[in-house]
Amino acid sequence: MVQCPKCQRELTLSGEADCEGRTLAVYQCDECTTPWEFDGQTFSTALTFAVDQDGRLVDPESLDPLDFGADPSAN
Repeated sequence: MVQCPKCQRELTLSGEADCEGRTLAVYQCDECTTPWEFDGQTFSTALTFAVDQDGRLVDPESLDPLDFGADPSAN
């Protein structure tokens, strides 16, 4: 089972993302939020992340590595 990187809650698979020929497991924690900017406004959205083949947390859209250790807030 995968745990939320912020609150350590156990998560179930939310879906899969096909990125650059790779299939990534996608998880979402509805307890933790992250800011998302759209059309000049910032909204709180459920924390969503993917896990690559090496077990690293990545942004499912950009494939950039994610590091939640720098963010002390859990919610």
